[in-house]
Amino acid sequence: MNYLMLDKDDITKSYGKISKKELLKELDFKEYQLVSFLNNQGVFREKYILVEDDEKDGILIGEVTGKKARKYYATRDGRFYIKWASGCITELYPFPKKRGNETIAVIRFNRKERYAKNLIASLFIKEMNKSDFVILKDGNWENISVENLEIISQKEYRSISRKKEQKKVGKFINNQLFKKYSSAWDASKDLCISYQTVIDYCYNTVKDPKQDLRWI
Repeated sequence: MNYLMLDKDDITKSYGKISKKELLKELDFKEYQLVSFLNNQGVFREKYILVEDDEKDGILIGEVTGKKARKYYATRDGRFYIKWASGCITELYPFPKKRGNETIAVIRFNRKERYAKNLIASLFIKEMNKSDFVILKDGNWENISVENLEIISQKEYRSISRKKEQKKVGKFINNQLFKKYSSAWDASKDLCISYQTVIDYCYNTVKDPKQDLRWI
C-alpha cells in the first residue's frame, strides 16, 4: 500500500508517495501503531498529512454479496484488504499459527483459513501444484511479499528440511525407548507416516497421537 504525502496546510498540494513498508521503518512503528497514527491524522515529518493512495494493485480473491457486500483483495507486497460496497477499505491482517515447529501466517476470509504465503505465491508467481512448497527466503513468517517467496518442489523441500532438521527421534512404548532413528525422515519411512506427522508428534502438537515419538 502507498500513501500520498499532502501539505498539512494545503492538502491540494501533493509531495509524492511513500510505501507502507517505508513508513513502518522510518517511524519505527508496528502495524497497529501506524493504523492509530493514520486514524488520528498524525503529521508526518512535521509537514505532511498521509492519505491512502486510491490506486490499488490488488487481485480479487473473494467476494460476498448481500447486505454486507464486500470484496477481498491481495497484493504483491503480501497485503490483504477488504473493499466494502460503500467504497471504504479495511486492512485484513494475517495471524500466526503453529504447524509443527514452524510458524505460518494465516489469512481468514469468507469463514475459511488459508496459508497467506501460498495464496500470494499462487496469485503472483505461478499456479501451484499439490507437490509444491513455498519457502520464505529470510525465514520471517510475517514477510510474505512476492520478493521473499520461492516455490520449490517436494524433492527440493525435503533436501532443505534434511539439512535443517537432523535431530534424532525415539519411538517409545510404555514410556520406554523402543527404537532410535537418526532423523525424522528415517522415522517416517520406517513407520509409514509422513515426515510432517513425525515432526508434529515430536513437538507434541497432536491431541491423540498414534505413536509416542520424541526428540532424543
